[in-house]
Amino acid sequence: LGFKIHEDWGATPAAIDACLTVCEETGAQLAIHTDTLNEAGFVADTLAAIAGRSIHAYHTEGAGGGHAPDIITVVSEPYV
Repeated sequence: LGFKIHEDWGATPAAIDACLTVCEETGAQLAIHTDTLNEAGFVADTLAAIAGRSIHAYHTEGAGGGHAPDIITVVSEPYV
């Protein structure tokens, strides 16, 4: 069982934090496709919302989504 947060449906820091809280409580997993247009925040805001919790990130290479232009930086975090 798991969840997917997608930029088209609100990959906001609040949604990320709330979903990861549920994941911690239930053992579910979360996959995330972050905010390409940086409308809800930037890479640093997303990483702050993740707060060191394990997550699977899509499009970390920067093609097809994710915070432009620096989403690749998330792969330097040990929990991504």
